[in-house]
Amino acid sequence: MKVLQLQISNFRGISSGVINLHGHTLLVGAHGSGRTSICEALGLVLSVDALNRHPVVDEYDFYNRQYIDSNNQPIEIRLNVILTDLSFEDRFLFKKHIRAWNDDMHGFADDVDDRSLVGDGSHLHWVLPVVFIARYEQNEQDFITGTFFDYPSALDVDSAQGDQSFGGGRTIFGRAEKRHCGFIFLGPSRNTSKLLSLHSGSLLERILVLGRKNFSDSSEPPPPSSSGSINVESPATGHKGNARRKSFITRPLTAETARYVLENLPSGKRSADFIETIALFTGECLDRIDLPVEKRGTGAHGLMLIELIESLLELKGSTAVNLVIEELEEGQPTHMLVQLVRLILSGINQVITTTNSPIVTALFETHSILALSNSARHEVCASSFGRKNLPIELRKLQHRQLTTAILGQSVFVVDSEAASSAFRAASLVFQKSSTREEYEELAQAGIFVFACGNAHLVPQFGPMFKGMQKKAFAFYNLPAKDFDDETSLKLEDYTASWQSTNEDFEALIISETSPEVHRRFLEVADTFDTYPRHCGTYDAFLHGDDEVSEIAISVLRDRRDCSDDMVGLFIEQCRSVDELPITVRKILSEIHHLTATRF
Repeated sequence: MKVLQLQISNFRGISSGVINLHGHTLLVGAHGSGRTSICEALGLVLSVDALNRHPVVDEYDFYNRQYIDSNNQPIEIRLNVILTDLSFEDRFLFKKHIRAWNDDMHGFADDVDDRSLVGDGSHLHWVLPVVFIARYEQNEQDFITGTFFDYPSALDVDSAQGDQSFGGGRTIFGRAEKRHCGFIFLGPSRNTSKLLSLHSGSLLERILVLGRKNFSDSSEPPPPSSSGSINVESPATGHKGNARRKSFITRPLTAETARYVLENLPSGKRSADFIETIALFTGECLDRIDLPVEKRGTGAHGLMLIELIESLLELKGSTAVNLVIEELEEGQPTHMLVQLVRLILSGINQVITTTNSPIVTALFETHSILALSNSARHEVCASSFGRKNLPIELRKLQHRQLTTAILGQSVFVVDSEAASSAFRAASLVFQKSSTREEYEELAQAGIFVFACGNAHLVPQFGPMFKGMQKKAFAFYNLPAKDFDDETSLKLEDYTASWQSTNEDFEALIISETSPEVHRRFLEVADTFDTYPRHCGTYDAFLHGDDEVSEIAISVLRDRRDCSDDMVGLFIEQCRSVDELPITVRKILSEIHHLTATRF
């Protein structure tokens, strides 16, 4: 079972939005784009842990904090989720609530009379729609929440379950149903500082619940506080709870707490690993296991998270575990982060996560990355690279640069590393030459320079970045062969694009700079061990301007794509903006104007 679609209405900073997902999904976007709200929304609909929260929602969870309209009627939060990849067991268990879905139309296909036509490689398959609803109940003077099967949307009142006036006759999608779906929501604190706590919702707590050892009552919710919201899925009951467990909840993890955890772990081959890992995490020697290293800086959080996820997979099986996790990289050193991401991508049925890390982004397939944007009307949309936007060989070739570009606010696509070095170095000249602190170099301004490989590849990335709603710019050398109409049309997807008048970038920058810049460059380049002596040795007294320019262009061409970055060194010899190549200067000025960003 996996999430196919999430539809949001009046939740947090989102007035409305539809997010389509396909398997593993990485959510990226600027601050305020809705990444956290989407994860929280999925947690409210699908996670058992939401039932234990009191209050489940409050006024801050409503868009613009408005939960009553001008007619004194309640405004509802609605979170609709469509679940796909239903197993035979899922279809049997929820047979009254599944609907046919048409992949070609990306919508429901309720006109299908013959159920045998659904599935088995067809574009039709069964999905399970569910909905979370929250509103302010004026009679109770409190917020009321519930999760329901969203099909059928209205049942006979006599046969419906739960609160009829609130759910509109829908059947409750309750604790048992959520547990069957296997979704676990982890906020940032749940995968770092509270990783080994017994707070409701932590991975450790979920594993102990699944183990069913001394935790027969731990799955019941604690009684709600007097100010808590009303939850139609789990009405308040007299619940005594496990007093010993509760006594550990707010404590830091000590040897006493760790021993309690070990006593209640499900029996199995992973118990020994838990003992060793908890010893590492707490700094305590448990069961005669020596502490191998100090906790700080070792990736102990990541190690523990890996152990917990592997144990969860052992208990439930990989097809029965779905993970919604915020800021996967928080608190994880690089080496542990890579192991963690590889584990969840290979072992978890579906993972939906957010990140600001290029390391995490690079480990996801490009089509699994969704870039979020939030409009002025706070309508969220998601764009992906998609499998059709770019040939797979290009995606693989440029994967690392692409995944870094995704995190940038804007993208500047160029055809070569030489051009990339030149524009980046020139933006520093702009910055240094500004007396009013008017400019920042490209990276600081959030503009990623992406070298795609050659001029004919540049147009291919236009539709991709347009689809991700990024401001994207392009520069390329004069191609040896004119673009066809289809390729030229892709260039129009860029915010702006520029074609050089020259097939050779090195020749362009030499022709647009003064001999003084060429001389400064050769004087510095001559001190490098990698200077190509066969191109000629510069002599300030013997060589005229034309000879100096010929030597400079020979050196630049010879060291093209080499690690010593001679093109960047050349641009650095420009002492002011006026000395920069005219084309480079013009393009950077226009990008500055079009981005409306102080760089």
